[in-house]
Amino acid sequence: MRPPSFPSVASPSRLRAFHAKAYNTRPQRRRPDFIEELPNSALIRLHGHRLLDSPAEALALIRTVERKYGAIREYRFLKDFEVQSYYQVFVNVAFQDPKALARLPAKGETVNFTLPTTISNRPGGVGLDELEPFLAAQEFADSKVPSFDNVMGNVMENKKEEVIKFTIEATGTLSPRPTPSSRIHRRSVAM
Repeated sequence: MRPPSFPSVASPSRLRAFHAKAYNTRPQRRRPDFIEELPNSALIRLHGHRLLDSPAEALALIRTVERKYGAIREYRFLKDFEVQSYYQVFVNVAFQDPKALARLPAKGETVNFTLPTTISNRPGGVGLDELEPFLAAQEFADSKVPSFDNVMGNVMENKKEEVIKFTIEATGTLSPRPTPSSRIHRRSVAM
């Protein structure tokens, strides 16, 4: 008895279709699990080569978004796969109020924010004194995004403030990811 999936008539076109289906068992591309389609949710993408490497920097990003758009109900950071002390460039946030999501432009918006200065080689990592300024939720302010003051005061005067760009857009309006064939085409054109 033949397996039910084997074609009964072995024509060349049916065999090709059968083999293509059997060997192409790769799942379809989809968004990562952390990009949820929750109501009032948005995705933040960090730009550049600088990743967030401390909870103080991550919370500063969240508080900047809260001041610009409104209160955040929940947020999700994921650790980087290669260097576990860094966060990935994608952050998923869900706003408490639908009006906050309505403040986002249709195609997203690019925003600059100033990283807080922390002591990176401190034994035990980031301390509570460095996190305290970012633990309280921020109120929506209809003005330009404020930069946060230096967390450590004048301890690190010689270090310049770092500014990171990020793009925020509603998850329902995310642009589709490029397919592998378009990436191959771009690579071949660029060479």
